[in-house]
Amino acid sequence: MAQCPVCGTEYTEEQVNFCTTCGWDLTPYPMTLAGQIPDAFLEKEKAKLAWAKQLWVKSQSQLSLIQEQIEEAERDSLQSLVDYTQAIDLNPKDAKAYYNRGNVYRQIEDYESAIADYTQAIAINPKYITAYHNRGVAYRQIEDYESAIADYTQAIAINPKSATAYHNRGNAYSKIEDYQSAITDYTQAIAINPKYATAYCDRGFAYSKIEDYQSAIADFTQAIAINPKYATAYNNRGVAYHEIKECQSEIADYTQAIAINSKNATFYHNCGNAYYEIKEYQSAIADYTQAIAINSKNATFYHNCGNAYYEIKEYQSAIADYTQAIAINSKNATFYNDRGNAYYEIKEYQSAIADYTQAIAIDPKNATFYNDRGAAYRQIEEYQSAIVDYTQAIAINPKNATFYNKRGNAYYEIKEYQSAIADYTQAIAINPKNATFFTNRGNAYRQIEEYQSAIVDYTQAIAINPKNATFFTNRGNAYYEIKEYQSAIADYTQAIAINPKDAFFYHNRGFAYHEIEEYQSAIADYTQAIAINPKDAFFYHNRGFAYHEIEEYQSVIADYTQAIAINPKNANFYNARGFAYHEIEEYQSAIADYTQAIAINPKNANFYHNRGFAYHEIEKYQSAIADAEQAAKLYQQQGNKEDYREIQEFLKELQSSQ
Repeated sequence: MAQCPVCGTEYTEEQVNFCTTCGWDLTPYPMTLAGQIPDAFLEKEKAKLAWAKQLWVKSQSQLSLIQEQIEEAERDSLQSLVDYTQAIDLNPKDAKAYYNRGNVYRQIEDYESAIADYTQAIAINPKYITAYHNRGVAYRQIEDYESAIADYTQAIAINPKSATAYHNRGNAYSKIEDYQSAITDYTQAIAINPKYATAYCDRGFAYSKIEDYQSAIADFTQAIAINPKYATAYNNRGVAYHEIKECQSEIADYTQAIAINSKNATFYHNCGNAYYEIKEYQSAIADYTQAIAINSKNATFYHNCGNAYYEIKEYQSAIADYTQAIAINSKNATFYNDRGNAYYEIKEYQSAIADYTQAIAIDPKNATFYNDRGAAYRQIEEYQSAIVDYTQAIAINPKNATFYNKRGNAYYEIKEYQSAIADYTQAIAINPKNATFFTNRGNAYRQIEEYQSAIVDYTQAIAINPKNATFFTNRGNAYYEIKEYQSAIADYTQAIAINPKDAFFYHNRGFAYHEIEEYQSAIADYTQAIAINPKDAFFYHNRGFAYHEIEEYQSVIADYTQAIAINPKNANFYNARGFAYHEIEEYQSAIADYTQAIAINPKNANFYHNRGFAYHEIEKYQSAIADAEQAAKLYQQQGNKEDYREIQEFLKELQSSQ
């Protein structure tokens, strides 16, 4: 057994070419010219310094000293480039000199020159296994994976016991997404060296790529058993747990990876993603923030942090993060779209539209972007623009039922009910299990007074979702329109059973009770509606109307007075209270209310008509005639023949009374 000179890991000579822990080249020193420092020695010294830097550097002064030593080693390596060239000039058949110079070229990332030197070394010595291996590494660096595979294969042919060669060929196969071949090679590497933690980790990665997550987890677990400080293995196992939705195990692994290496931004980011999945958004934000602190140039970190802020409705913070993501990567359409969504939530619709427009400019084939912009246009009542966007979304994805439903909603808003119905019908054809689509079409049918069709749709919505109170109240409204009041009451009652806190359900049932002259039941429902929402003037008005029916005029007046207090600009409330005063022969109060109603709406003939009657009761005939004549004029202008005839009869009566 021997020890790696860098990290001290034990290995068996003749079986291992590279250290399985730190990756150091374990091949013997090459022959060198007398008086020259071997390049391999310099590389090993550099690796030792880097290893020491990772494990033992505690102070800035130590770090600076080690950095100086590394830089000195690099300068020496560049000098060795000259030395190896001189050696080649002296002996063009020196394969090791080409090999060593290739290593220097690879170190300074001149991969083409490195490949040329390794090729020359191989031409001189076709059995030079490390030359094949290192040329494969160089090919991999320039992403010529097929050539890399060929070289690793040749290295394996020379030494079929080289675990490293199998491992590296597996990596090359993984790069070209030939994961089965990669797995085969990793397995062979493990068979040669069962302690090869990196091979287990990389095989686990390949298993993840073919969605064999249990095998992946087993491999990552084995890598961790061999090397309990293997942060990447913990991270990768966490990713595999994510795929099988074992979120707590996932978080535990990311947390362990962070404990081992707290400077890796990806570990924090992945942990943030896991917290996001289980809706622990504050924890997600904390991890994303830490990832950003380590790497402030990664746009995805800001974007995902913005998403977490969005979920907890901190939209300004979300916008700030999306803006930062855009500053780093202004070509990502999703960043603009998501910022647009945040602007939408805070009702900054113009800003939202600007962002959706930018997203569309970057990716004009994304239907969601058009859909979202359409929603913003709808909010600012630019319905035609909304329709254009929804139409474009449909053109891109004609199988999305939601797009048809939303365009239907826009048509509904501009009272193009037939077009709305056509879109809702298309949405239903795509997704016949969506109750909202049926209720929306039912609403459109109601608007064009096709109440039976509306009832059919509401019934279907209820069948799909019998726990939605609104569906029952909508059907109740349709029954009300066709005077099926008992059916309406039954539906309103069901709506109340589902949601007893909705004032309108009680109000609507009260209205239906009123129609079948069950005034006490109507009053009880209006009273309940008022208890839930005492700020709705119409609840008081309608209860006052019910009290009027049972001739409880003081209660009538009290309710109309309350309605007026809430909404003093409603002329009908004054008119109704005036009528109640009229009933109890308080004509002056009635006249005052009719006068107020006229002041608010001087085009309503009924108000003049009613005031005229009140003037008649107190024998102010000239005032009564003036009001009757004004009412007659307005009735005639409005084409109201029946009321016009009635007011003419009243005028005759007034004229005969003088």
